Amino acid sequence: MSPYLLDHRAFGQAIMPASAYLEMVLAAGNQLLETPSITFKEVAIEKALKLEEIQTVQLVLTSDGEGYSWQIFGLVFIDEEPTWTRYAAGKISKGKEQPTSELNTDLTTIKTRLPQHQDIKAFYQQVATQEFVYESNFQNLRRLWCSEGEALGQINLAKHLLNHPYHWHPALLDGCFQVILAALPTDSSDTYLPVAYPHFTFWEDPDREVFSYVKLHGQPGQETLKADLQLVGKEGKVYAEAIGLQLKKARSQSLQQKELWKDWLCQLAWKEVKKTVGTLKSVKQGDWLILADRTGLGENLAELLSIHEQRSHLVYTDKTDHKLKPGQDSLNWTNPADWQQLLGKGSYQEVVYLWGLDEKDSCDSSCEQVLHLVQALISANISPRLWLVTQGAQSVFKDDIVNIWQTPMWGLGKTLSLEHPEFATTCLDLSADRLDNETAKSLLQELLTPDQENQIAYRDGVRYGARLDYSQPVQTLANAPVTLKLNSYGTLDNLALVPLASSSLAPDEVEIKVRASGLNFRDVLRALGMMRDIEESLGIANSAKDILFGFECAGTIERVGKQVSDFQVGDAVIAYASGSLASVVKAKATLVVPKPPELSFEEAATVPVNFLTAYYGLLKCAQIGSTDRVLIHNAAGGVGQAAVQLAKLKGAEVFATASPPKWDFLKSVGIKHIYNSRTLEFAEQIMADTDGKGVNVVLNSLAGQFIDKSFDVLAQGGRFVEIGKLGIWDEQKLQALRPDAAYFPFDLGEMDGAKISTMLLELMNLFKEGKLKPLPLKAFSITEYVNAFRYMQQAKHIGKVVLSFQNPENCLVRQDSSYLIAGGLGALGLQVAQWLVEQGAKHIVLTGRSSVKPAAKEAIKQLERSGAKVSVVQADISHQEDVKKILTQCPNLAGIIHTAGVLADGLLREQTPTRFHTVMASKVQGAWNLHLLTQDLPLDFFVCYSSAASLLGNAGQSNYAAANAFLDGLANYRRAQGLPSLSINWGPWGEVGMAAKLSSRLKAQGWGIISPQQGLPALDYLVKHGDSPQVGVLPMNWSTFLERMPENWPFWENFQTNIVKSSQEQPALLEQLKATLAHERRTILMEHVRSAIRKIIGLNPSTRIEARQSLFNLGLDSLMAVELRNNLEKSTEHSLRSTLLFDYPTLEALVNYLLQEVLILEDTSAQTADEETTTSSQVFEELSEEEADILLASKYEKLNRLLGNI
Repeated sequence: MSPYLLDHRAFGQAIMPASAYLEMVLAAGNQLLETPSITFKEVAIEKALKLEEIQTVQLVLTSDGEGYSWQIFGLVFIDEEPTWTRYAAGKISKGKEQPTSELNTDLTTIKTRLPQHQDIKAFYQQVATQEFVYESNFQNLRRLWCSEGEALGQINLAKHLLNHPYHWHPALLDGCFQVILAALPTDSSDTYLPVAYPHFTFWEDPDREVFSYVKLHGQPGQETLKADLQLVGKEGKVYAEAIGLQLKKARSQSLQQKELWKDWLCQLAWKEVKKTVGTLKSVKQGDWLILADRTGLGENLAELLSIHEQRSHLVYTDKTDHKLKPGQDSLNWTNPADWQQLLGKGSYQEVVYLWGLDEKDSCDSSCEQVLHLVQALISANISPRLWLVTQGAQSVFKDDIVNIWQTPMWGLGKTLSLEHPEFATTCLDLSADRLDNETAKSLLQELLTPDQENQIAYRDGVRYGARLDYSQPVQTLANAPVTLKLNSYGTLDNLALVPLASSSLAPDEVEIKVRASGLNFRDVLRALGMMRDIEESLGIANSAKDILFGFECAGTIERVGKQVSDFQVGDAVIAYASGSLASVVKAKATLVVPKPPELSFEEAATVPVNFLTAYYGLLKCAQIGSTDRVLIHNAAGGVGQAAVQLAKLKGAEVFATASPPKWDFLKSVGIKHIYNSRTLEFAEQIMADTDGKGVNVVLNSLAGQFIDKSFDVLAQGGRFVEIGKLGIWDEQKLQALRPDAAYFPFDLGEMDGAKISTMLLELMNLFKEGKLKPLPLKAFSITEYVNAFRYMQQAKHIGKVVLSFQNPENCLVRQDSSYLIAGGLGALGLQVAQWLVEQGAKHIVLTGRSSVKPAAKEAIKQLERSGAKVSVVQADISHQEDVKKILTQCPNLAGIIHTAGVLADGLLREQTPTRFHTVMASKVQGAWNLHLLTQDLPLDFFVCYSSAASLLGNAGQSNYAAANAFLDGLANYRRAQGLPSLSINWGPWGEVGMAAKLSSRLKAQGWGIISPQQGLPALDYLVKHGDSPQVGVLPMNWSTFLERMPENWPFWENFQTNIVKSSQEQPALLEQLKATLAHERRTILMEHVRSAIRKIIGLNPSTRIEARQSLFNLGLDSLMAVELRNNLEKSTEHSLRSTLLFDYPTLEALVNYLLQEVLILEDTSAQTADEETTTSSQVFEELSEEEADILLASKYEKLNRLLGNI
């Protein structure tokens, strides 16, 4: 490694300059391609190569026909193991002819236009303040002319570096790149590094002196920018040119800090678990309390229990219309006295909660009901096993339609399990589509033979258990070609991207690298098997695996056949080609046309099938004119929108059908006659609107009776263009019913290639002339193929659905759209706003209930300085009218991020319905309102900021866990409908957000803290690449965290293996006590409890804890009391009461209780009288007023129970 490279430093480390990569490849390319003119394409700098860590660097080139693909690897040692890591990759080919024009005049003009001369020394000092240090060997800039967005630099290589035999010396070329920094605003604190080179051509080696001219594209401050770069000699000769050089904002974390968040990604998984074989347990008669639903499941369950000699008590809410039978009761669940009376009727060992099954359009009642139930059980000091039964509340399979109003019960149940393990709470979800006797039998089996599973779902009689698992990596495009294939008919989940084998090119063909491909409804029908019989009879596809998906694409020419002269490698084209849902596709050159430069690749992919179909049908077959009335079915779809444009071009009067949610769009494009495509009423309405004349032309894509009704509105002698495939008329039926009509059924796939070629060229001319425009489109990354198919299946789209093979990072945000952040005035919301602006968003809408605080005002000003328009709407999203108001401020809304939330923490014993409602309003009703009022909009993303509390449970946050569980359910609900959705179960954020002030305590519990520098890249990744509707971002020290969790929960089994092993290294507490003399046990237990107290409160290990000191005075609060109780329950292997720390609030009292009333080991020595503990008056005086009230209430309840037994 050449020593001069060490002078290229960033954030305190020597980093290999990108120019060195290019020089390595350039040297190899000159020899292999036998030319000094080399073009680089698709170059990506994937990560920073730290020179002080690298052992060996290796360049690997592979011939790809037209040139070479190349990769640069570095050998580093990770955990003392040698590991090859890829740092850069790309392609090279022979460069095109060198420009002949001299640039002396241009250089003079540029210097005149850029009068600002920047001092070179000051330039390098300024860059150094941003932690980019170019030491002497990389300080080769001599003069700078610059203004914002544009700069020209003169670079002279130091004489002592001339001895190195390079084509382009890395220090010289890096100096050319340094000019980019001079084009940034002088007050910018950002530094950018080149990370990708879409097209960079070197024509010849330079002299010692080079001029570098840079033109920036994009708004400084964004995460990425683009630049054009031209390198010329002092005489004006062009040496090299880079177009669209991609720059990324440099961060120290990218060099110094691993992307830790990738290790934090977790998700909920469902595992089939068989029931533990065993006999039905023996339960005393009268021990079953069934809080019965109106569906009849409770009654079925009670009858089955009676068969097993179990007596049950059915109780309905007092709001039910159920007619009570003998032995059944109703209950006012808001009245504690009613609960006290009910629980006094029997000694219940099992409580089955079914009331939530009746929830259809709200979750308020179910959460409040469980809250009152739990508080009644605590008050009664009884600990029955609690079963929370839901129906369809969990998404076990991708297509499960979630009953979202029952989902909060699961968040509440998980927290209940942590706060009150004595209830052994089990959440059990039944299939959404059945509550019959078989369901009751499955439920009975679960109730009578419980095992350690406590999060269970039944689907079609199969039992599943919930597991936390590491998130599976998303599918990304491999470097090798891939194509979309179908494994078997029937479901969209059978689609998959598979490797595409290379094949020879016919003389009249071209090979296209696909950048975007249009999706058609026919692709969906084929995947579902609805065209199977037709295609098999025609020999098109004999099996699902034979299907080639896609009929159109836009991309660049990769190879040309021997007979092809109209195209060259690199040309941008549009093609009508079968099998185009692939990264490369072959097509007849006659079916390929040049892409107009005015169209993006995504826009170009909307053209072939839709416009060819409409063009041939309306202009060639029906030959429409200005006097025609044209009925266009599904006018908001792809063919429909193309047909509307062509009809207007010819001056025809348009009559359109579409689903009602799309009517506003059709009105916006000037259509006056709009009808419902979902009913047959359009026929009667059209006849009325045309005074009985009907229409002259029908463009039909509907089936069944819609065809008949469309003929009904066709005027005498009219033309009927049929593009549908299912249930269409044949010639015999036409002659029998409408012999006067001209009938044109056709299929583009069966059309002559020359005819298609001619029409494509005619269409391109219309686009170039501005007479036609590309269709509205909804773009999906190719890795989101299932979502794209499902989106089209459910007819959510307007215009065209396009699958993009380009980097999804480049198409996440649209500059002509707006983005809504609910809760956007809070710390997290403002972080999200900054991220969106860095992605290129130009219009951000922030909402919040409160007025804008000073810190938020300053953040908004910064966003506006970055070039974004920021609209602030003070509103409450839990009110639907407020959301409607918000949406009026969101033109062309393309994305929603819901960050709103409030806290009202407290243990379940302390919670109130009001506090539940406060927390759930913005989360539940707010999210539902946002969904309800935007579900028909073509959003690119709909993100909910959920919490780890709903995924894992969290003591003291039952309401917050329930509210966020709704967000998780909503994400799964939307995804099943083909709508974009993502719910992120965030762990605690540091620096900003609700958890910032609790970081030390959270760390003690095993939680890491999410910094914005880690959290925002995680958000970026999940929005752009995530394929799961729910993902947890959990920065966890699993060893520490799981020490505090019940170790017998199968939910943790994927994370517990190492923990279990380590716990077996030391004898358990009980084993130690049993092996110790009786008089020594108290000392061992005292030290064990003292250690647990220190750990949970966060005290120094040397902190002294007096035997009779109030633990609450030491800093113990109610949440810590729950955690300490759970910790002792785990170590003593005994159930402990929920009021343990309030009943025994000192170390001495607690240890004595455990020894004398819980463990009851043999030969335990009696303690002296002065050691036996009651709560002394001194201790009582040290309690807070709230803690004293709780303690007195507990004692009062115990006294009442004693008196009641006399």
